[in-house]
Amino acid sequence: MAAWCIATYNRKPITEWTAKEVTKFRVVAKRADLVEEANTIGKARKGGWEYARKSVQTLLNNWPSEVEKARAFLAEAEPYRPQSAAEAGGVLQLEDAR
Repeated sequence: MAAWCIATYNRKPITEWTAKEVTKFRVVAKRADLVEEANTIGKARKGGWEYARKSVQTLLNNWPSEVEKARAFLAEAEPYRPQSAAEAGGVLQLEDAR
């Protein structure tokens, strides 16, 4: 996770973290779905999510809400794809046009 933060925010690996960043990092690092959540935020940022936090500390302070916002962005960004007949579980019925 620390490597993800460094890469995402273009920090030098030798840059020291502040005490507040370290404290929040330890809290966030205990989350069960941390890898999935970080991937969600990373995917949203690569997809053009402009709301992304500008600093590591702010991101860590607001981690749960940032994950939810990233998920919402990705859900809206996915294009609509109608189901095929096979996916719908059989033949699609056409509505009567009368």
